[in-house]
Amino acid sequence: MLTAANGDDADALIARWKLGDGETLSIALNLSKEDVAFPDPPAGKVIFETPPRVREQVDAKVLPSYAFVAWVSGDVSDYAIGHDARIASQQERHA
Repeated sequence: MLTAANGDDADALIARWKLGDGETLSIALNLSKEDVAFPDPPAGKVIFETPPRVREQVDAKVLPSYAFVAWVSGDVSDYAIGHDARIASQQERHA
């Protein structure tokens, strides 16, 4: 759980899972209408963020309101990060 500015628990959380290959998947989610201090963002490469450009605020140690960010430690190929299954599926139908 993360802490709100008034010291209470925020409607935000961070969770981490150890993956089978030894790497770590981390997520941070803020469901409140207030930004939350985020003093220790996880290590790794951001693989998903919403809204766009949330990572810039996370780098500044803030998890914005209504934001979600996911990180994976270790090597993550640029293909995997940029891959959009919807586009690949459309291309296969037109082939």
